[in-house]
Amino acid sequence: MCWCKRYPTKQIQIENNFLASASVDVQNVNVNDQVLITDVRLDAGWAAPGATLTYTGEPDRVRINVNVIHGIAAGTNIQRANPVIVLRRNGNEIARSSTGYIRDLDVHENSSNTIGFVDHVPGINPAYDLVSEQEGAAGVVTSAPQSSFSAEAVEINACEVLFVDSGSDEGDGGDGENPFTPNDDLTVTFFNEQQFNFAFGLQNATSQIVSDWSVQIANATYQIDETQLTNSTAFDLVTTNNPGGTFTHTFIGAVDIPAFAGLPGGNIAWNGVDFGVIPTSDGIETGTGGG
Repeated sequence: MCWCKRYPTKQIQIENNFLASASVDVQNVNVNDQVLITDVRLDAGWAAPGATLTYTGEPDRVRINVNVIHGIAAGTNIQRANPVIVLRRNGNEIARSSTGYIRDLDVHENSSNTIGFVDHVPGINPAYDLVSEQEGAAGVVTSAPQSSFSAEAVEINACEVLFVDSGSDEGDGGDGENPFTPNDDLTVTFFNEQQFNFAFGLQNATSQIVSDWSVQIANATYQIDETQLTNSTAFDLVTTNNPGGTFTHTFIGAVDIPAFAGLPGGNIAWNGVDFGVIPTSDGIETGTGGG
C-alpha cells in the first residue's frame, strides 16, 4: 500500500509502520509457558490470537521491544522471581532477555529484563510470542504500562509521483484555491498514518540549506492538534477545510534545514494519538513556502 499520490515521473520510497502493543503478565507462569498479554492495541495488519502477535503480510523488517518489570517487597526471599524471557517467531527462538532469573529475591524490590530486537527476515505472516524459561513466582506484580511487548512491522513501498506547478489544482486539497508548489530538495523519509501512530520525517537531499519549505497532507479524513505534535517550533500548521468534509494540513517551515541533514529537532509526531478510526489521505508531499 502507498500513502503518496501516484503520478508517472519520479519514484520515492515510503516507509509505512504498523504497530502492535500489549501489556504482559508473568505471575505464576510455568517453565516454557507462553507469557500472557493484555490491553492489546493493534494497527492494520496485526492480530492477537491467544498470547501471540501475528502480522498478515510480508514486512521488510519488524522492530520488537519487550520490557518486563517485576515488583515485589524486599526481604521476601521468593524463588525464581524473575524468569528469563524468550522471544519466538513462529515457535522458534530468535532472541532472549540478557538478564533475569533471580533465584533468591531477598534484597531486590524491583527487577526487570528487556529485549530489543530487529527481525530482518520476518518472512510471510510472522507470529511472535514470549515464553518463560523458568517457573515464575507467586506474588510477583507486573502491570501496564511498565511491562510491555510491542512489535512494529515496517513495509517499504515505491511510489511514482509527479510534482505539479502552482497553477494546477493537484496537491491543493481539491479546491484549486491553495496551489502547492512542490520541492525536489526535500525527501519524506517515512510517513506513519495509523489510528495510533502519526509521524513523518524529512531529509534535505541537497548540498544547500533549505529555508523555504512546507509539507502538505491533502484530503485527510482527520484533524491534527498542533499542540500535541513534537518538534512544534520547527513549523506552523495551517489546516484548510475542503468540500466533502476532508482537511488539507500544511506544515510551513519555521527553521532552516541544513545540507544533507534531517529536520532540526527530529521527526514530527503525535505521541499517544488515537484517531478513533483508521485515518486516510491523498498522501504527503514536500513543497516551498506555505502554498
